[in-house]
Order: sequence, then C-alpha cells, then structure tokens
Amino acid sequence: MNSSKINDWMQVIGIFAVVASLIFVGLQMKQDREIALSSIYQARASTIIEMVTAIAANPQGLTAWYAPDAETIDTLTPEQVRAGTHMALALMLAYDNMYFQFEKGFISSDGWNAGRTDMKDSMRFLFLRQYFESQLGRMRPSFKAAFIDAISELDAEQADQN
Repeated sequence: MNSSKINDWMQVIGIFAVVASLIFVGLQMKQDREIALSSIYQARASTIIEMVTAIAANPQGLTAWYAPDAETIDTLTPEQVRAGTHMALALMLAYDNMYFQFEKGFISSDGWNAGRTDMKDSMRFLFLRQYFESQLGRMRPSFKAAFIDAISELDAEQADQN
C-alpha cells in the first residue's frame, strides 16, 4: 500500500473516532442533565417538606394565614403577624424558585402548572394575598407577571362564583 492510501484510511479512522467521541459526549451530557434535574427535584422536595413541617409546628403563623377577613387580621398579635409573615416569605420564595426553574427548563410545564394552581389556591387566604401583593416591587419581573396572571384568574373565578 502506498502512503496516500494509508493516509486516506487514517483520515477515515480519525473521522469515525471524532464522531464516536461526540456521540459519547452527547450521551454523557444527557445523563448529567438527568442527574441535575433529579438533584434539583430532590432539593425542592426537601425544601417544601421542611417548610410544611415548620408551618405545622407554628400555630401562630397558621392563625395569621387562616384569618378569614381583614378585621381578624387587625386583631392578630405582633407574634402572629411576624410568624405569618415569615411563613409567607418562605412560600413566596418557594413559588419564585419553582417558576425560575420552569423558566430555565428544569421543571416541565405540567410541574409549573401544578405549582401555579397551588399558588393561586394559597391566595384565597387574605393574609397571604396581602403579603404577596405587598412584595410585588421585590419580585423578579417574570415571576411578578406570573403571579399577577394567577391572581387575575383567581379573581375572575371568584367573580363567576358570586
């Protein structure tokens, strides 16, 4: 075999080696993404479990959350308001984090829709709604738009019921 044929065969082998390595890198990246998604899901689940546990252990905060009207909110003790505010902040950050992960493609639209429905249902509690609305200026613009959209939908539902 002459040197040009050997050179041609070496180039073909080199091309196959490059293609094979690119396929391997692609598969590795897919696996790394799946691992990252699983880690994010686990972290989010752990955070929500901790938050639910803290909420269940804090009757003062729950008293604030479940106040049925503005008059009852006005009679809350400073401790109840502080506990409810801290719990509302944690909930707002959890929803914001969920929406951020949805925007970045780490949560499916089904996952975000479930979170959005939960957020909308949470806004039926006056204390939570008042807190979230008081924080509009501090929300990330995209989450603020998603929140306002959910609130508008809730208001329309409640108007239809009346």
